Amino acid sequence: MHAPLTTRLRRIGLWIIFTAGIAGVVQVCAADEKPAATSPAADSDSKTLWDSLTAIGTVLGAFVAIYAAALSRKASRESEFAAKQAGALLKKQGLADLWSAFESLLYLSEEQTHQLGDKAVGDIIHTNMLKMEKIAFFWEANLVDRSVLEIELGNGFALLYEQIDGLGQIPALGRTGRELISENPYTPKLYQALRRRFPAAAPAKHS
Repeated sequence: MHAPLTTRLRRIGLWIIFTAGIAGVVQVCAADEKPAATSPAADSDSKTLWDSLTAIGTVLGAFVAIYAAALSRKASRESEFAAKQAGALLKKQGLADLWSAFESLLYLSEEQTHQLGDKAVGDIIHTNMLKMEKIAFFWEANLVDRSVLEIELGNGFALLYEQIDGLGQIPALGRTGRELISENPYTPKLYQALRRRFPAAAPAKHS
């Protein structure tokens, strides 16, 4: 597997800097080993050449290192953007997965609220509660776009919650509506958020 481009560029930069350093060492060694008869002008020209090469190598190495760092920052930004896009897609998928739960919630009729001993009515209540808790879990865990979910649920979810909360003893379930809700920790949190967004209408005043 080939190393990433930024890694290869860093290696090249380090190699250039290392080479420039070696050149400097060679320069020093060569100066120590030069015969005494070498002219000052020749020594000066040689030193100037080596200094120039060392400076060029250092500059090139620094340039490559800076360029590699810039590419690394760009790759990091692109990776972060891709992660955000993937997260948005997952939230959209999560919302789509809840559609069947949205559509199958059933508000009890006035007649059914007086038939709590009927097993079929008890089953409707129990199924409603399970689906409401599933929806609330997705909302609480931030697996969906919370704002979009709240708009989709609207006031209906809150009204169904209030209906269940107001039910007395449900023989088929062996508990009251409020006790049933208390066993589902996420649903009350979603209900409270919805009521903040969609306040309950004030009761009409009679003259």
